[in-house]
Amino acid sequence: MGRRKKDVYTIDMFDEYEPPEVKVVVSEQKIMANSLRGEISKTIALVLNESPMDRVEIAQKMSDYLREDVSPNILNNYASPSQEHNISFYRLWALVYVTSDPRPLASLLGKIGYAIIDEKLTGAVEEALIEARLEDLQARKKTARLKWKR
Repeated sequence: MGRRKKDVYTIDMFDEYEPPEVKVVVSEQKIMANSLRGEISKTIALVLNESPMDRVEIAQKMSDYLREDVSPNILNNYASPSQEHNISFYRLWALVYVTSDPRPLASLLGKIGYAIIDEKLTGAVEEALIEARLEDLQARKKTARLKWKR
């Protein structure tokens, strides 16, 4: 019997499928530094460089959000590991808020074992935890039944 020809008319729906990221991830290689200050600066630089907004627009939106002046120059300082300017938490939050990019928070939370996930996925996480608990209870039930049904 001869070889079967490959079907070129049917689309393979998994051929180019990539599942969505479950959690917010920051590439360790992109933010590697000798200090926490350096990592934070590099993460800020990553957000600023990959944002569709330029630094002037980001600074203006942060200023509007915080109701205080945030200049593009100070953003440049925050993004530079060689500078001694540390970003305050409320300015870091404003950066996350105006860029809708949670990576600065994710990189820090990852250090203590936490992750940022899309709020839509919290139900799936809860379901998985409930399922794990049910499996544990089923195993305990089976063990208990074996003890008294001997």
